Amino acid sequence: MQLRQAAVTAADVHAMTQLNLDAFGYFAARRVMIPNRTPALEQFQEEKALRQLENERNAYFRAMFDDEKGGKLVAFAKWRLEDETEHARPNVPGKWAPDANGEAKEAFFGLLDRTREEIMGDKLYWHLTLLATNPKYERRGCGKQLLEWGLSRADEASLEVYLDATPPGVPLYERNGFRLAGTREFDMRPYGGDFIHTTRSMVRPPPPVHS
Repeated sequence: MQLRQAAVTAADVHAMTQLNLDAFGYFAARRVMIPNRTPALEQFQEEKALRQLENERNAYFRAMFDDEKGGKLVAFAKWRLEDETEHARPNVPGKWAPDANGEAKEAFFGLLDRTREEIMGDKLYWHLTLLATNPKYERRGCGKQLLEWGLSRADEASLEVYLDATPPGVPLYERNGFRLAGTREFDMRPYGGDFIHTTRSMVRPPPPVHS
């Protein structure tokens, strides 16, 4: 198997969006926030991803491609270099897909943003906002390679790295130096769920400086 890492281009956005929706189908909180996967929702998500790729400041999209399958996109990550000029997502009309549970998404991602700001403050740091792998390519090093792309840049600059982990991702992150920095509970019941979701914030310190 010939797997290759490269920057995501506009031509990859459709495949990246489909993988994003596919990879988190097991995630109960995602099912509350996106109860119905419709063509309109997929189009909205794809257009949003393209705008982020082309316009979002300090954002870096990386992907793994299987060249034996015609360059199929099989995993991707979104990295951000956060600084004191970054703020929580603005509440603007049309921010969420028309077929999504916008109220749930606003509350959930608002909690993630507030938690991150409380933990990291206004310092400069790298932020892994999303990491998704095609289930057929799990345990083949895709996630590890995409993770190492950002970790190497953080280490070069002696910066911390922050992420919010789903339970399946915790072992990978722990093996790469991340430690639990905090947890928060989010009650999904007011938004149509029947459970309380626990978020896991993880931070990786920079490597020690040797004199």
